[in-house]
Amino acid sequence: MSDKIQLTKIFPVSSEMVYDAWLNVESIKKWMCPGEGITVPNPIIDAQVGGKFQFDMSVGESTLPHFGEYKILDRAKKIQFTWNSFNTDNKDSLVTISIESLSDKSCELTLMHELLPHEGSIKDHTSGWTRILECLSKECHI
Repeated sequence: MSDKIQLTKIFPVSSEMVYDAWLNVESIKKWMCPGEGITVPNPIIDAQVGGKFQFDMSVGESTLPHFGEYKILDRAKKIQFTWNSFNTDNKDSLVTISIESLSDKSCELTLMHELLPHEGSIKDHTSGWTRILECLSKECHI
């Protein structure tokens, strides 16, 4: 059994714009939505290596905390962070966002999420990250 997922998506904007969207509180509020009716109303981001983030996902009356620490911040190329939530059995997993510039106005993003604890976690994160990347793509078109 694999403990990771990998998703790739092309964005019709610069790699800088996609990179910045991952580290901007106002942007995160708009596109970090892994499912219908899920929002992240008050993200906390300390965008530096060793800095922490917390995305409390609101689902109706429930709040599901997701948090981690930035390991790599390489402008417009790579972001790597730990990811800890109820769906990783409250243990750190590892997310790597690689961004390759295709032109001044397009880039390819590859998201790899490793160290997922079980098949249910892999399934849920595949669905969640797929939707998040779709929402990010829509946000980047604005």
